[in-house]
Amino acid sequence: MTSEQRRFFDSYTEPLDVLADTAPVDRFRGYDTENNAILFQGEAYELSPVSRAVEELQGRAEAEMQKPRFDPNA
Repeated sequence: MTSEQRRFFDSYTEPLDVLADTAPVDRFRGYDTENNAILFQGEAYELSPVSRAVEELQGRAEAEMQKPRFDPNA
């Protein structure tokens, strides 16, 4: 793909309607504040599932930390 406009955007956080006149090929990396998603070369990667998985993992790790530990040398 080649850019016709050569108006490149990288590391942007503007709402997508602000970039409506910009071709998706000209948008490298961004953050969609309305959908909580990372944007990379026209693809959106939602962060909510990642956040939920990390929170679940944190809960499981905290539960493991509460389990009694036994000294194998005792």
